[in-house]
Amino acid sequence: MIGLLISMIAILGMMSLFSNSVKTTTQSSRDARITGERASGLLIAGIHLQSAGYGVVNANRSEHLQLLSAATRTDNRVAGTPIGNDGTGNVLIWQVQPAAQSRCAGLYAPSGDAEKGLYELVEKDCASISDASASDWEFRRLIFDTQDIQTLLAVTITLTTHDITTPCRGFGVAGAGSISITLNAAEASGQTLNSTTCLLNFSVTPGVTP
Repeated sequence: MIGLLISMIAILGMMSLFSNSVKTTTQSSRDARITGERASGLLIAGIHLQSAGYGVVNANRSEHLQLLSAATRTDNRVAGTPIGNDGTGNVLIWQVQPAAQSRCAGLYAPSGDAEKGLYELVEKDCASISDASASDWEFRRLIFDTQDIQTLLAVTITLTTHDITTPCRGFGVAGAGSISITLNAAEASGQTLNSTTCLLNFSVTPGVTP
């Protein structure tokens, strides 16, 4: 009986150790998946950002680029508070003109309690930035967090302007710009992934190329 009891205690101990190991491995796998998804999402978002202002004559901050804070999604539209200067928000909309018809695209980072992450606002025809904001968007997921994960991890969009003496520059790309966009994505580890893109098609002063 004593031997049986000792055996049962040993088995229970091994089961507990196995359970803890599985939990640790599962958590590590989840964290690695989230980090990888975030890095991939930021890379894709950065590629889209590089097109901002393309083909627009005298592309400028006030007319062809809009940053919104506290923005929310209702059906297929987003609305928030415009930020006129440098700042951090959760929606960025930009204009391009690859042909006669101008088009708009953007990024949306949900900030509510039920969802975080990052979505692409798929490029569409628009007469202006304000026109784009007032019409429906197609949302394409880049980074997705909902209540099915343990902790929601925020993504934010930060806009920084640069004067003509110290413009931003793209890695490995000729030219310079006066606006940069930094995407910040929180990680499960408590660290933050950052990705900064220089908008080479934009100048703070219309008609002036840094």
